[in-house]
Amino acid sequence: MGYVTSITVTEAPSMAEGLHLQIVRDYAGFKQLRKDWLTLDALSSRATLFQSYHWCDLALKNDDVTSEPYICCVYDGTRMVGVLPLKIIQKKFRKILTGLAEPFQEFTDMLVAPNYSPQRIFDEIHDALEISGADYVHFGQVRQDSALYPAMKNWIPAVGEVDAAPFVDLRQNADYAAFHKTVRTKTRKNMRNAHNSMERSAPVRHYTDSKSILLDQVITRTFDGRSAWLEEKGLTSSAFASDEFQKYLENFRPGNGSPIECLALSLHHGDTVIAEQWGFVYGDRYYAFISNWNSAYAKFSPGKLHLGYVIETCYEKGLAVAEFMVPAVPYKKTWATTSVVVQDHVKGYTLTGKLYGTLWINWFRPLVKKLAYKVPDGLRRTIKDAVT
Repeated sequence: MGYVTSITVTEAPSMAEGLHLQIVRDYAGFKQLRKDWLTLDALSSRATLFQSYHWCDLALKNDDVTSEPYICCVYDGTRMVGVLPLKIIQKKFRKILTGLAEPFQEFTDMLVAPNYSPQRIFDEIHDALEISGADYVHFGQVRQDSALYPAMKNWIPAVGEVDAAPFVDLRQNADYAAFHKTVRTKTRKNMRNAHNSMERSAPVRHYTDSKSILLDQVITRTFDGRSAWLEEKGLTSSAFASDEFQKYLENFRPGNGSPIECLALSLHHGDTVIAEQWGFVYGDRYYAFISNWNSAYAKFSPGKLHLGYVIETCYEKGLAVAEFMVPAVPYKKTWATTSVVVQDHVKGYTLTGKLYGTLWINWFRPLVKKLAYKVPDGLRRTIKDAVT
C-alpha cells in the first residue's frame, strides 16, 4: 500500500457552530472510523454502497502505491454527521483528488446524517479540497439525486458527456405481478414469445446464489465475457483496464469473507447459460455490477429477458430499489423506465489541473469517445491496440 500505518489526522476550523472537519490520510486512521462510519452507513437512504465503510475498506486493502487516502469526516461534537471518502492519485504529470474506491466505484457521493443539510456538510469540506495538494478534483459519475450533487454543484462544475443510471423503484408496486403489468404490452409479448420459443427445445430456468459455487462461476464467466466483449469492440473501461480489478473481485468469491452480500443471477436454456449478472445487496437496494449474455441467443434478446427475472428476484427478496447503473442502454430502459442523470464534476486548482479539466475531460475526451463509436469495431480495436 502507498500509505503509512501511523494515524494522520488533520483538523480544520469549522464554518458552522458545533461542526468540525477531520481529514484521515492513512489506513490506521481509517480503521478507527469504523464504528462511527457504520452508524452513518445504517442511516443512509440513498445509493451509497460505494461510500460504505465496507466497500472503502476493501478498496484500501486493494490499493496500490500511487495513491493516498484523503477521507473528509465532519463531526458535530463527537458524532460523525458526514463523510466524503476520497484519495489522491499520483499520475506521471499530475495529482488527482478523486473517489476513494476509484476505479471500482460506480458513483461518487458523500454520506450525510438525517436532519443535516448536505450543503452545510460540504461547506465544511470544500476548502480542504483546494489545499489537498492535488492539481484537480475529479468526482466521477455523480448522480443528481445524491447528497453530493446539490451541495457541490455551484463549486465544482459538471464536465464531459451526460449519462444516466436506470433504476426500478420496487415500492411503486405491491409485487412483481403488479409491476409486470406496468411494462409495455409489446415488451411483455416479445419476452413471452422468446421464452415460449426456447421452451420448445429445452426448459428455461433461472437460478440465484449468494454464497456457493454458482456465485463463483458467475463472477468468473461475467468477467471473462465482458473482457472479451470489450476487446472485440475495441473498447475499454477504467475498472477492466486496471491490473488490480481481478484481485479486487476475489474479495467477493464464496469463502473469502465479503462483508457485503453478493447476489448471482443466471438464466439457462437447458444446460446452456444465456444471460448472467451479479451484484450486491446493501441496505434495501440491489446494485447490478457485471453482466454478460450469450451472443448465440441474440435473437431472443437474452439480456432484456433476464432483466425481468432479476427484478422478480428483487421483489422476492423484499428490496426497495433495483439499481442498474450507467450506461442507460436500451435493454435496461425496457424494464427500468426511470433514470437519474449522472455526470462527472471537475475543478482545477493548479494550471495543470485547469488545463487537464478544461481541454481533456470537458472537451477532448467526449470528442474522442464520440468519434470512436462511429468507426467499425475492427478499426476501433486496431486503434486501441496501437495506443495502449
